[in-house]
Amino acid sequence: MSDLSIQRQKSKNDIAWEKLFQKYHILENISKIGFFEIDSASINEFRESRLMAMLLSASRI
Repeated sequence: MSDLSIQRQKSKNDIAWEKLFQKYHILENISKIGFFEIDSASINEFRESRLMAMLLSASRI
């Protein structure tokens, strides 16, 4: 079995977070200054912030 076949499908949250990380260069900012602040309005561009902040199970961490 290949590694790809055992990977879980990306959730809507996963996809939205990927887009946020790309648009706002989050990792680069963290590397540069040690943190990144984002407001709910920016998160809401891709998906509701209340849904993005919710963790449903330990497997999603």
